[in-house]
Amino acid sequence: MIARLLRVVLVALVLALPAAAQDPAAPDYKSFETVSAQVETAVAKGEVLDARLSEMRADMVKWRSTFTDAQGVNGDQIATVKSQIAALGEPPAEGTTEDPAIAKRRDELNAQLSKLQAPVIAASEAATRADSIIRTIDKLIRERQADKLLRLSPSVANPVNWPVAVSMLGWMGQWIYDETRWRFAQPVNFEELRNNAPLIGLLLLLSAVLMLRGSRWMGRLTEWLLDKTAMRGRSLISGFVSLGQVVLPVIGAVLLTAALEQTTLFGPIMTQFFRIAPAVLMTMLVAWWLGRRVFPTRTGEVSALSLGEEGRAEGRVHAVMMGIALGLHQFLLAWIAPRAEDYLGGAAATASDKAAAIADQADAAMSVLQAPLQIFAALVLFRMGQLLRRHGGGASADDEGTAFRFKLLHWMGNAAIAIAAVTPVLALIGYVSAAGALIWPALVTLGLFAAIAVLQGFLAEFYVVVTRSDDDRRDALVPVLAGFLLVLAAVPLLALIWGARVDDLMEIWTQFRAGVSVGGVRISPTSFITFALVFAVGYTFTRLFQGALKSSILPKTTIDKGGQNAIVSGLGYLGLFLSAVLAISAAGIDLSSLAIVAGALSVGIGSACRPSCRTSSPASSC
Repeated sequence: MIARLLRVVLVALVLALPAAAQDPAAPDYKSFETVSAQVETAVAKGEVLDARLSEMRADMVKWRSTFTDAQGVNGDQIATVKSQIAALGEPPAEGTTEDPAIAKRRDELNAQLSKLQAPVIAASEAATRADSIIRTIDKLIRERQADKLLRLSPSVANPVNWPVAVSMLGWMGQWIYDETRWRFAQPVNFEELRNNAPLIGLLLLLSAVLMLRGSRWMGRLTEWLLDKTAMRGRSLISGFVSLGQVVLPVIGAVLLTAALEQTTLFGPIMTQFFRIAPAVLMTMLVAWWLGRRVFPTRTGEVSALSLGEEGRAEGRVHAVMMGIALGLHQFLLAWIAPRAEDYLGGAAATASDKAAAIADQADAAMSVLQAPLQIFAALVLFRMGQLLRRHGGGASADDEGTAFRFKLLHWMGNAAIAIAAVTPVLALIGYVSAAGALIWPALVTLGLFAAIAVLQGFLAEFYVVVTRSDDDRRDALVPVLAGFLLVLAAVPLLALIWGARVDDLMEIWTQFRAGVSVGGVRISPTSFITFALVFAVGYTFTRLFQGALKSSILPKTTIDKGGQNAIVSGLGYLGLFLSAVLAISAAGIDLSSLAIVAGALSVGIGSACRPSCRTSSPASSC
């Protein structure tokens, strides 16, 4: 008994130096209680504006991150104390007594463990509350988005609503006229114009050259690279050069905007118009450029869609029309919609008792302006969907990859036609928000897919140039994998296009980083990367050792060839097993939990195997 007691005391002295709790700056739980109570009250009332909801959600996300980090406090000390408790052995069975010294030490360690775990538990509870508030805010925002989509606006089909839109446009024109006239009447503005004349003249000259000649110069350079040169990769170089047909005119528009702002002769409304114009122009030019890449003008040029010359020409026209529709929509939201709010605010200031009626009039004005544009975009999308169906209708069963791509394009064409058919109906009834939520994301999605196809073509051309391969290697494994990665990278963009919020994507990313629980084992990206790296190192070392053994050591022994191969194979299996075990341990995966999962799987497999055993011959086994 004395020897046992001394051994226990020695183990305790070696393993346990007093483990003091870490004392980092603890989270301010009182402030969190105050803020969270205010947020919960505001959310419960449901009267907070969306902008304020987003701010409150951002605050809760910061608090949750703080508490999540605080859950790792005292991690090393907790692990040490748990090891000390484990060193004391299992607690005695019920009805038996434990040595008083060991029992005292066990109680001390358990008390110390509870003290160390107290801040972790508090942080976990606070993080759970913050997460619950975040989910409540997200639910409220989604409900508001759904209500907005299902809102019934005044129909454009009703002529009664047309004068409202005309009145608003007339009000805008009068405002711009009065504002510009007043500025031209101020001598100080002409004095400023004279002072800035050299800079304004230079900016106007550069913008005129870039906007009028830039695209043509880049087009001629592209044609020269394709026709007059024989260097490898000329298609790739000419493709990037052709981007100048978009970049140079947009730069010219930016310079023109800067020149007009320097004149100080235009008011805030026209200045905002000038600032929006480059973005609208870029939208239209990008659509035009993508149309020329997907539907090439040169005969025999590789294209993502196998259409004839007539189909390609029609595709280019519809691509330009889609760009014009998107540009006008962008212009409508960025310039005219704010003016409608100003129109509403000015009218409401003069007649506050008629605010509801004024709101309906502003809604009717925007509905009258948006619905025709949505119908125009739907007609363009319908025809583009027919082109996709025409391409997808020629699927060949001989090539599974080509057949799948054709079938995918066929499905895309059907979806485009369906959206194009539904949008005008919704717009005419008055569901303008729902129609816009369908047609504009559909157009942008087609543009995104076109951009992916063009970029994948650039990567395939780059691969052919680097590897000095033939053109038929464009469909090799590396370019195909590159295209697959591009599609994966575009998934978040697609989510944003179709109405997802950045906060939603960040929430998914946070949950992804936290990992998933499988059989009591939490697997996170960090643990997976650690597992992959350690296993890769172990696998490489195993292969190197096998190669050295097979080529240098075993040939000098008297073992026959079959025995040598058996030894090399056995060591390979052993190396793979050890690499997997080390990788699992390094990743922090509990093997005991995995054993439980494996046992459950084996029971399931055995249960599935028994029926076939009953129907087989007595000599057979599963």
